[in-house]
Amino acid sequence: MVTTLSIRVISLFNCVYREPCTKYSWFVIIPLFFGRITSALLVMFNSVVITTSLAVQLRCHISVKNSHNIIMPVFQLTEKIIFPHPDLAEETGLLAVGGDLSVPRLIAAYRLGIFPWYSDNDPILWWFTSPRLVLFPAELRVTKRLNRYYKNSVLRMTINQAFDKVIMSCAATRRARDEETWITHDMLQAYKQLHRKRYAHSVECWHDDDLVGGLYGIALGSVFFGESMFSAYPNSSKLALIYLVNFLKSNGYRLIDCQMTTDHLVSLGAREITGKEFQDLLKTYIHSNNYNGAWPHEESS
Repeated sequence: MVTTLSIRVISLFNCVYREPCTKYSWFVIIPLFFGRITSALLVMFNSVVITTSLAVQLRCHISVKNSHNIIMPVFQLTEKIIFPHPDLAEETGLLAVGGDLSVPRLIAAYRLGIFPWYSDNDPILWWFTSPRLVLFPAELRVTKRLNRYYKNSVLRMTINQAFDKVIMSCAATRRARDEETWITHDMLQAYKQLHRKRYAHSVECWHDDDLVGGLYGIALGSVFFGESMFSAYPNSSKLALIYLVNFLKSNGYRLIDCQMTTDHLVSLGAREITGKEFQDLLKTYIHSNNYNGAWPHEESS
């Protein structure tokens, strides 16, 4: 632990804040700098940083600014599959940069509650947000009207019958609204690979033979990490979520990670918890990376 501490402190002190700044002077920047050191030291003394921290180095010249508009350091990942502790994430949730989107790295990230989120032409950015929006399956809130619609709908639901179409539709829907999407080409390929390895799953909503809604995410242990959803028919994404929750409850799942807070998800029963509570739940509900056999898959998978 002493070796780890020395390596990390040297890395921190080698970080020089020289971003031109007219609004903030050094007496503002220095406390932020030493606050970062203090956070790192506290985590280390609590023995929660993996001792192979040589695999994670600090990079200080990345153009990422915190809420005070001051450039702050983020962790640079190397080829070794290891992440800094989530407690070291910036106020915005940004934790690290770099690495790759391989299946082992993605699974290691999700087990810690870390997820990739970046745009085209950007480096891979890794995030741990706190507070965290989650949905406990037993707390799903469905209005009487929506429940009647769900029971009497002409829409048909399936699981894992069109994963590629769902994820591509999620990306296309955002682009059609001129919204920036994090579902880049590399992300598409990575999550398709996760699906082939039976970590990523989709729920599809069909009107006759047309895909009109759906969602996808990652399943580990008793946790489902929701990634994105789309709707091309009234209430289709809500019906897909209801179908997913019913499936998860029947198969012993305990938690759905919704990542970002939206009014849409809050209206369905999702609520915010602290990052620490979220980490504790992941430790409780994820004991293995092994596929549990609960999810049906296409014959071609």
